[in-house]
Amino acid sequence: MGEKVKPAHALGSLEQIVEEKAKFEPTGLDGVEILPVDGFKMDFNDAEYKDQFIKRLNDRVGFLTEKQTVRGGFDKLSGEAVDSIKHIANQASKL
Repeated sequence: MGEKVKPAHALGSLEQIVEEKAKFEPTGLDGVEILPVDGFKMDFNDAEYKDQFIKRLNDRVGFLTEKQTVRGGFDKLSGEAVDSIKHIANQASKL
């Protein structure tokens, strides 16, 4: 939503996880929790955010579906992984 994740954000999150200080929070989506990062907010009440969230998940589904056949499926993930992402996108669309 205009703000890019910087290396410091990622490293800070990894540091919290490694040091077992990370406090993940529920998102309202089954089985999905997030680690809050200053300056970034998961807000499904924001129509633009929700739309972009669902679109990016669908992009990932397309990418993973493509990997099923590219290079003879060498890099493919299980169908369960793709189905899980579809499920999350479906849940998000109902929030």
